[in-house]
Amino acid sequence: MMKINNGFILIFYQHIQIFFKNIKIFLIEFKANQSATTAINQIKQKYLISYQNSTKQIYLCGINFDLENREVGEVKVI
Repeated sequence: MMKINNGFILIFYQHIQIFFKNIKIFLIEFKANQSATTAINQIKQKYLISYQNSTKQIYLCGINFDLENREVGEVKVI
């Protein structure tokens, strides 16, 4: 699922491996000229509550794009 609103993108990715019973949730937030920590904080404030009672392993990933250099500037995963 991808949402685009006011210059940000949130991607929700659910990965299921049937044979290993390995179920994970990845919440990924992209920012431009900010910080990966800001992206992680936004996930915590706006989206993480939806998965509060989940028994699945949840990963939060913040990615910052450096617009001047046109590259990924910082990535943080918790």
